[in-house]
Amino acid sequence: MGKAIEVTIADGTLRGKQGKDYHDGLFYSFLGIPYAKPPIGERRFKAPEPVEPWKGVKDATKRGAECPQFMAVTFGNEDNCLNLNVFTKELGQGLKKPVMVFVHGGGFVSGSNRPDMLYGPQFLMTEDIVLVTINYRLGLLGFLSLKDRSLNVPGNAGMKDQVMALRWVQRNIQYFGGDPDNVTIFGESAGSASVHFLVVSPLTKGLFHKAICQSGCVLNPWATGKPNAAEVAKAMGYRSDADESYILKKMKNASVGTIMRGQNKFQFNFNPNYIRPTSIVVEYPNEGAFLTQHPLDILKAGAQNQVPMIMGYNSLEGLFFEMLGRMSKFEYNRLPMSLESDVPNNCDVDASDTKLVAKVASDIKKFYYKDEKISKANKPIRYLINNDTVFMYGIQKSIQLHKKTSSKPIYAYRMSIESNLNVCKMFAQTKSPRMFSFLMGLSMITGLCPDLIVCGCTRPGLNGRAGQS
Repeated sequence: MGKAIEVTIADGTLRGKQGKDYHDGLFYSFLGIPYAKPPIGERRFKAPEPVEPWKGVKDATKRGAECPQFMAVTFGNEDNCLNLNVFTKELGQGLKKPVMVFVHGGGFVSGSNRPDMLYGPQFLMTEDIVLVTINYRLGLLGFLSLKDRSLNVPGNAGMKDQVMALRWVQRNIQYFGGDPDNVTIFGESAGSASVHFLVVSPLTKGLFHKAICQSGCVLNPWATGKPNAAEVAKAMGYRSDADESYILKKMKNASVGTIMRGQNKFQFNFNPNYIRPTSIVVEYPNEGAFLTQHPLDILKAGAQNQVPMIMGYNSLEGLFFEMLGRMSKFEYNRLPMSLESDVPNNCDVDASDTKLVAKVASDIKKFYYKDEKISKANKPIRYLINNDTVFMYGIQKSIQLHKKTSSKPIYAYRMSIESNLNVCKMFAQTKSPRMFSFLMGLSMITGLCPDLIVCGCTRPGLNGRAGQS
């Protein structure tokens, strides 16, 4: 462990340690800092509550717990998973360094801020910034949504965790040398969609000043969910006619492991027309609501937070589903090859209008397949369709709407670099060019010009105050 260092913030005193960046420069790290009360007991499924101040010195030299998820070996982490990490080169108020807050991906059911996995600080800390990486509740624990208003479980608890983390940044980042008036939020995949949801939410006004979305947005079909008590009851093994109050009572008392095992029965369903109950929902009006309008309506009206943005995607995001298929028995392997099954949700067509569905499917087939017959032999074409429908279309549409209704600039990118470090390429065993995994780690990639990556990620946050180019 590096040299110990202490800092006193609004909630108490923390003991951190020194680390080294990619170029052997020194920085301080403070790990596992709690930003909310443990989401247990009556707080399970509810909006987070601010952490209570502590006495003495809290050890922040070891990583905090991950939020429960399907890839965990054990599930005993729920009580202390709402934590964040802070990395900085200098301590002290008045330094006013740009702040970057990273939101991890993982389909809203997995991932964490672990610095020893994909999201370490070594590359980004070569720049003069203050970096924050956060945890938030995942799966049913973070996104259970019930229609019965008397139960007070409107959904989006995981997103409200992110809002609470941003409030913590506003209250405390000055003690780490950061500028609370120059905060950039950024994320990848589901973390990118989260960032975009933070941009459109009325709950986040003034909590950040710039945003970077990497491979995910509010208009991607997988990003929005809906309350589905029947699906949850079926997965949890409850009686088929169970009402929401019964479901909530059972799930409040269920072990984390039991909830994870039930969640596993539907969370791998990647059928294009399946809307999972573990994504962001439009809530009924309630105090502290994260989202009460559809994101598309918010963007059309220009009612989003007006902040400068960067948004983009990789050239073949659809290859990710092939990687999932080789790693496990994911729903992608059981998708019907007929394009008609994809049309209603991905193309916003009424499923009951069978003639229109058939026509749209026929047009798509002609565009992508030309005269070829759909088969497993030409599955790479399917990757392109997935790329366009699951990622690119929503991102392109979002960019156009921001351009039309925002007073701040938005910059678009498309990454198409060919690299041996491509995680999806490794699992898919394909030689197709123009691919790059959106699981680009902040600490694990060592052969792809890290200075170039870091420059692209941090310079928008470094160059002046919010709104300046």
